[in-house]
Parts: sequence; structure tokens; C-alpha cells
Amino acid sequence: MSTRHPLLGALAAQLARFDDDAWVALANRGLLRRALKDLETQQAEIVDDGGADPATLAVSMGGQHILFDVRGPAQARCSCPAAGVCQHILAAAIGLQRITAGTLSTAPAPPGVPLPAQAPAGEGQAESGDGPVAAADPDGLDLLAAELLALPAEALTAHAGLAGYRWAWEYVQALDLRRGLTVSGDRSIVLALRHPRITLRYMGGGLAAMVAGSATTHLPRMQVAAALAFRRLNGVEDAPAAARSAKPSATLSASSAADAPRRPPLQSRQDESRRRLLAAVCGAAEDCLSLGLSHLSDNTQQRFNTLAVWAQGADCYRLALLLRRIADHAAALLARGAGADEHRLLEQLALAVGLARALQAAGERPPQHLLGRARSSYEGGGTLDLLGLGAHAWRTPAGYTGLTMLFWSESSREFTACTEARPVLQRGFNPLARYRAPGPWQGLHAPAAATGRLVRLVNPQLNDTGRLSPAERTTASVETAAGFAARLPARARWADIAAERAQWGRSLLAEPDPMRDWCVLAPRRWGLPVFDAARQTLCWTVYDSLDAPLVLELAYSPFNMAAIERIELHAARGIAPGTLLVARIADTAGGLLGEPLSLVLQGDDGMPVDCLHFPQPEAGAVAAAEGALPAGPRGSAAAVAGSARLSRGPQPALQPLREFRHWLNRQAERGLQEHRLPAFGREYAVRSAQLAAQGHSLFQRGGPATPELLLWACYRCMQLDQLAEHRPAGADPDS
Repeated sequence: MSTRHPLLGALAAQLARFDDDAWVALANRGLLRRALKDLETQQAEIVDDGGADPATLAVSMGGQHILFDVRGPAQARCSCPAAGVCQHILAAAIGLQRITAGTLSTAPAPPGVPLPAQAPAGEGQAESGDGPVAAADPDGLDLLAAELLALPAEALTAHAGLAGYRWAWEYVQALDLRRGLTVSGDRSIVLALRHPRITLRYMGGGLAAMVAGSATTHLPRMQVAAALAFRRLNGVEDAPAAARSAKPSATLSASSAADAPRRPPLQSRQDESRRRLLAAVCGAAEDCLSLGLSHLSDNTQQRFNTLAVWAQGADCYRLALLLRRIADHAAALLARGAGADEHRLLEQLALAVGLARALQAAGERPPQHLLGRARSSYEGGGTLDLLGLGAHAWRTPAGYTGLTMLFWSESSREFTACTEARPVLQRGFNPLARYRAPGPWQGLHAPAAATGRLVRLVNPQLNDTGRLSPAERTTASVETAAGFAARLPARARWADIAAERAQWGRSLLAEPDPMRDWCVLAPRRWGLPVFDAARQTLCWTVYDSLDAPLVLELAYSPFNMAAIERIELHAARGIAPGTLLVARIADTAGGLLGEPLSLVLQGDDGMPVDCLHFPQPEAGAVAAAEGALPAGPRGSAAAVAGSARLSRGPQPALQPLREFRHWLNRQAERGLQEHRLPAFGREYAVRSAQLAAQGHSLFQRGGPATPELLLWACYRCMQLDQLAEHRPAGADPDS
């Protein structure tokens, strides 16, 4: 057996970074078990010293010959007929890892191949030969990062092809690096992309050696995308593919090269249609203000309906949805509907114009979150372990009803949900009954069976917002989860939650992410729930480790009736110390506000989660609970007043902005006809100067007074309100 092969040093450093998770990602858990079983009775042996081919290393294992090159086990070849990474490759790689674990060579790699970082000899070795050896190498991570950052542009393009590199570059440009990419790992660099949900591990050896945690049909371009995202996260901006494309051949005439279109004709026509659409949207909004929101006609509704259809055809799906809402709101105003409001219509118009201006500023390649999506796309593959946290039924004003199951993913450290929804008028679907009906995945008896259990999904389908598809091609297995409560990310200080939410994207045009609103709370003590009869809402205050209050509210509805009774029952019996609360958190002008979903009990492995919306209280329990609550009418004003929210205190600096916004609303209702524009401009100049004197200089703007100026000012007021709602407790209100 030779240990002088020139490739051995490069392979030894790469293999030292493989741990159990990396071996499983390379093949699967079953192959890993069989490979370890083979190594109990057989031994991997290096069968050449590099004289024949210094770029490959031959290893004998189980009667088969395995060839390794500098790319490591991911690209090894075996003499057996199996395709891909087989049992022999896995056993040979683990055996080679053991051989080189204590005697890492510093021999150079074959000519032309960069030498990966080497792990310190003997560090992190296993005490016995029963399993794979993995060396912890924190210093080597810097060298691995340097390898990824130093990859030449030609290598990236050659690995995925020009089309694959173009896709990867556009994917990374639209990626929110804070949310879409997670970098971790102590022995290797682990890059987890959120959508499509895939994890890639880099142990050295070039892009081809990057190991994916789940099967994908486009592995090369995903490897390039992960590398580009990592490079961009570290300040390396790669050029688009067009900038590095080959120059036209000398045999082509100058006229033919000049006449070649820079963009496909169809794309050019769509860009022109989009430009005209955005100008038309701004014009329609300004015409509404010129006429006055209190003097709209049927033509206004028809105009916005037409613009919505146009926006759908121009692939501006988010703008199309907003235009349909404006058309519906205009129709409600004309019909004198109870929910119609000129002020809300003005906000929608300002938001539509702001979105149109953002699309205009983005040019030919607007980001996906501004365009929106016609429908969510789901990516499948791999396995996903989830902890079931309960479910709730709901109904929207638009006429849809459904059931949503909530889960916590330990691997990605985020919440995910699965929703089944139907139109209200569709017969045969009851969201309350759906909780105990079979499905939605194969192997799951009912959504109720997932509550308080570990659910392992095979081939889960997820979209970019973290939602699971109820597709039947996904297979589920349900297991008991030991230590359920300890595996959840419990939060014991409400101020930390407020500070974290303040760091999120707060732009009015930011893409919504409803999964981030869910939290697991660890209250130190629980207040008594109080039903506010005037608002038909249950108010429940919980206190954190610093005794700061957080109000939970649950509006009465047929879907929430059981949860309200269940909360009152728990409060009457007393809630055990250490109980966790799963709730959805919202930002309001008065502070954080929660909506309870379920309780997680400590040490109750039989059924650790009490899904508040569905368990039926025992007979007479509600009456007993009411008798245990304080005497007096339910929802008394004194009791409700005592349930103060996590207040941020007075914000006097915002009062001038509210007065300014009320003035804008009055001008929009009355209308900005031609003869009123000079007076509007003069008063606007005075009011904006007063705001500037108080520190709000965002509203000063030169130029003539137009309806567009009112929309511009309204948008800025809305943005400031959004920032004020996300400001953490104790922050300077003037900042």
C-alpha cells in the first residue's frame, strides 16, 4: 500500500472535512450503513503510487477498483455497474479518510490543480475505527472560502455553461442574501439556499466537488449559484454572462454584427408595453385626484379594471393585483358600501404609483419581488423533518376559507406552513372538519395527527415563502418527538422580539414574509383572559422574564370560538410553569400584538401540544371556568384597560405628520382641479416648511404643484408610519 501518491495530500485534506452529514448528503443513510458494515471486515487499499497517472488515485475495495481525482468522492468512479456514488465509493472514501487521518501529506496536487487547504494532522480523529473520521478545521475554513472567492470567471462559466451561468447570476441578483442564503459549518462551508430549498457542502476540490443535500436536475447551475451567492455575500461582484461572451467572429460582417438585436424582439415588445403601462397607471391615479375621490364615476372603475388586465399581460402580477383592489374599492365607493373609504383608496393609489415608479427605475430587469408571481412555484426533493405546532381555520373577506398547519423546521431554523383553501361557495369543504380528515400527504392520517409530533416528509414541495404544498406526491411519516418543547426556539424577552423585527426590511414595497411573524413565547407569568364584549375580542396578557406585558387578542368567530373557551379553561385551571405559547406577532402603533395558536407543555411527550382551536373542552368545563374567573360582566372596561400592550410611549414627533396627512386626505377628497392647483401649491410649501423646521425634511420638493405631488407626499407619510410601527421600544421617535 503506497502513501506517496502526489494526489494523496489534496484528497486527505478534503476527506478530513467529511462528517456523517456530509457522507449522507453524498449518498444516503442506507449506503453509509452498508459501507461502514463492509469496513468492519474489509480494508481499503491504495493500489498504485501515481506512476501511471498522477492525476488519479486508484483504491481497491470489496473487489472493485475506485478512481479518485482532485474533485474527491463526489466525482469518483467505480468499476461496478452502479451509477453515481455507490457503496464501494463510499467505503473506499471512508477507508482512505482513516488511512490519511494521522499522516496528512503535504505533497502537491497534480500540475495545474490547486491544492485545497489541509487539516491539522490528527485533530478531531475518532478514537476507534468504527466510523468515519472527521477533523475539525476552523482555520481551514478561511482557506476554503479563499478558494471559492478566487474561482476564475471562466471556471464558473465552464462548469454550468453559458446559459446555466446566466441563470445563476440572475438568480443571485434577485436573492435577498440575508434571508435567502445561510452560511454555516465547522469543518466545511455549508451553503443553504432557501428557494429552491437545497443545501450544498464545500470541502474543497472545485465546484464539481460541491455536494448537494438533495437530488436536483440542475446541479451544476445550483453549484454555481451557491458559489456566486457566497462571493457576493463577501463583497465579490461577478459580471453578467453577456459581459464575458465571446466577441463576434471575424468572418461576420460589421453590418451583421451591428444589426443583431441586443434583446429578443418579443422581450423588447414586452418592455415597451410595460413602459406604456406604468405611465398609464400614474396618469390614471393623477386623474383620480384631479377629479376628487368623492366624485368618481363608473369610468374610473372600468379604467382600473382595464389596467389590471394589461398589467397581468405585461407580467406585472403584483401591480395587477393592486389595480384590481383599486377598481373594487372604487366600485364600493360608488355603491356607498360600508367598507368603502376615500382615505384607504388614496393609500392604494399612492402605493400603486410608488410601485410603478420603482418598476420604471429598475429598467429592463426589475427584481422579482416588484413584478410578483402569477402563482407560487414549488420545488421538491430530499427529506424534511418538521415539528407540528398546531393548526387554525380561517376565512378571508375575498370569499376564501381554509385550514393552515404550522410547523417548525430544526434544520433551516424557520417556520413553515401548509394550507388548504377553497372558495366559500364550494360545497363539501369544511376547514374545521378538515383537521381530522385524511391527508393531505400520503402516510398522514389527518392534520390532527401532525400536531405535537415529528413529521418526516419525503419529497416535500416548498415555495419561496416557506409554504408547503399539500401535494399527494409527498410522503409523510409521523413519530413521537422526545423533548418537544426543548427543540423549539422559545423567546423569553418581548423587547428582543421587537428589536429583531425592527431590523427587517421595512419598505412599503418589500416582499411580505408571513412565516416570520410566528414566534414561540416563554412567558414567566400569565394574566387572566378578559373578553371585551364591545369589540367581541378576547384579550390575554402574558409577561416576560422582565415582567414586560404582551397582549394577545383573538376576535370572536365560529373558527375561534373553541380557542376562546379553551384559553378561559386553561386560565381557570392554572397554566403549568414552563409552558410555551405559539403565537403570531404583529406590529401596531401601540406596540407588539399577538394572536395565540397553541400551548406547548413541558415534559408531556404523550401530547405535548394543545391546539387551542380544535380540542373540545370537557362537558361543563367552560361553565366551571367562568365560575372561577373574577366576578363582573365579561369584558369590563377596567379589566380591558389593565391589559396594556408593550407600549413604546408617546411619540409627539409624529403628531405633525398625522395632521399633514389629514390635510392631504382632505385635498384628495375635494379634488385638485386646475384652478385649485396654485392655492394647493402655496399651502403645501408652507406646511412642508413647517415640517422641515421640526426635523421632517422629506416633504420639501421644488417644481409645480400637481396631483403627483400629493401622491408622492402621501407615499412618504405611509412609509414613515411603517417605520414608526417597526421602531423598537425605547428608540428615539425622531430618528
